Amino acid sequence: MIVAFTGHRELDVHKRAGLRGKLLARLGELKSEHSELTAISGMAVGFDTLAASVCAELEIPFDAYVPFAGQSVRWPLYAQKYYRELIAKACTVRIISPGGYAPGKMQRRNEAMVDACDLLIAAWSGSAGGTANCVRYAEKVDRKVENLW
Repeated sequence: MIVAFTGHRELDVHKRAGLRGKLLARLGELKSEHSELTAISGMAVGFDTLAASVCAELEIPFDAYVPFAGQSVRWPLYAQKYYRELIAKACTVRIISPGGYAPGKMQRRNEAMVDACDLLIAAWSGSAGGTANCVRYAEKVDRKVENLW
């Protein structure tokens, strides 16, 4: 089974802790149910990197689907350091689109993740944006979606 993640970038301390607990529980269940569990993270700040961190903690192999080279260059230094630490733990780093930043590259990354997964785990409040677009695409292509929000 392959699980991918989508979620909001802005998570307050309490929401982040709650989502971390839910991820630990759900991924623990999936790991016990599926001997060949792997994961995909889009590696954005927030839920994506949280999910990658939990996968590393639970020793669930994960691939990093990076929307474009240099994804983290404009992030705060602490976030860049965290990103580099997680990227080093990824089984594979896949750059989805050539060149630098462009808004559509995040959606192409999301679609690549959904196309490759069996289950999409979301942290989605119901608001408009990239997470909503990813969830809608997953539903359109008949992927199971679980929202931990």
